[in-house]
Amino acid sequence: MIESDSDMSDTEIKLEDEADDPNWADKSWTGWDDPGDKRHSSFQMSSLGGKVGADEEAGDEDDEVPESGVSKKYTDRALAMHHLKQIVGTRNLNRRIKRVKGVNTKEDAEQWLRNKGLDKKGYKVRARDIDKDGISDILIKTANGQLVVVNGYTVKPSDFVYRQYYDMLKPEQRQGTSNYKEYFNRLYDTDYKPDGTPIFRGMAPGSDNDTFGRALKKRGIRQYVPRRRSPYQTFTVLANQLFNKVAKEEPRLLTQTGKRPQSAWLAAIAYVWTHGIVKSVLEGSFDKSNAGKVLARNPKAYPNTRNSRRFKEEIKQVVMFLATQSNDPEVKNVQHALIEKAIEFTADYNRRYVL
Repeated sequence: MIESDSDMSDTEIKLEDEADDPNWADKSWTGWDDPGDKRHSSFQMSSLGGKVGADEEAGDEDDEVPESGVSKKYTDRALAMHHLKQIVGTRNLNRRIKRVKGVNTKEDAEQWLRNKGLDKKGYKVRARDIDKDGISDILIKTANGQLVVVNGYTVKPSDFVYRQYYDMLKPEQRQGTSNYKEYFNRLYDTDYKPDGTPIFRGMAPGSDNDTFGRALKKRGIRQYVPRRRSPYQTFTVLANQLFNKVAKEEPRLLTQTGKRPQSAWLAAIAYVWTHGIVKSVLEGSFDKSNAGKVLARNPKAYPNTRNSRRFKEEIKQVVMFLATQSNDPEVKNVQHALIEKAIEFTADYNRRYVL
C-alpha cells in the first residue's frame, strides 16, 4: 500500500479552490508496453494492453513557420494558433491554458494575492504596457521574478494524453467510469486517510505494473497521481456520507422526486464549515472574538489568518478529529448542525423548483 500527496501539477501556485475530480465528494475515503522511444513526441493510444505508438503525421508545408520569421500570409489568428500548437503539443511544452478570475486590474490582482496569502511569499503585481498598444497588461510574478499570470491567464500541465487514452477505450474497458480520473482511481483502488493522504490499494502509480505511466515518464510527460485532499474536501466527503445515510429515513433531505439536491447539500456544508468550523478555530485559537459577526457579513473574511500555516494546521486537526471520533459529543453536534442546515436548504430548493 503506497501513499502519495502528489498530482499532475507543476510547482505552480494553486490558482482556484476547486476539485480536480468532479465526483470526489461521493467517493469513499475509508498497462502499456514500453515504446522504446524516449523522444518528447505525440503518440496514439489504443486499448489497454496495446502499445504506445511513435507514429507522427508529417506536417503540411503551410503548417510550419520559418525560423527566420513569420510569413506575411499569417493572420493574427493563424499566428496565435501556431503558438498554441507549441504550448499544447505533446512533443513541445505539453501545457494547457487556464483562466484566472478576478485579476483584471492591478488592485484586484493585489487583492487576489492577499486572499491567497501569496503576498507574504513575495509575489508581486506589475501593471505595464508590454506591447506598447496603450493597454495596461497585468503581470503576476513570484518572489524570484518568475511570471505566473499574464492578463488573467496561466498555464498548467496538460492532461490530453490521459483524456485521449480514456476516450479510445471501449465501453466495457471503462469499467463504468465516466472520465480518466475515475478510471485510474479504480485501477489504483485509491482510498484516503483522515488527513487527506491518498493510499493505493491496487496498482500503484509508476510501479512496474503501471506500464502506461512508465511509458509517459520516458517521454517526459508527467503522469496523473491523485492529489491529497484538502481539509474542506475531506469535510465534504464526511458530510455527504452522513446525508446519504440519514436520507434513507429522512425524506426532508431529498427533492420532491426523491433525488439528492446536491446544490442544497453543498450549501449546507459550506455554511457549517464557515460558521461552525472556521469560526470556532478563529475564536478559540486566534482570539477573534467577533468572528461570528464578521463572517456573517463576509464569509471569506480574515484571508491572511486563514492562509497562515498555523490556521491550516489547526483546521486539519479539527477535520481529522471529526473523521476519527464519530461518537464524540462535539462531533455529534457538528453532524446535527449539518443535517439541520441540509434540511433547511433542501426545503428552500424544493420551494424554488416546484413540480
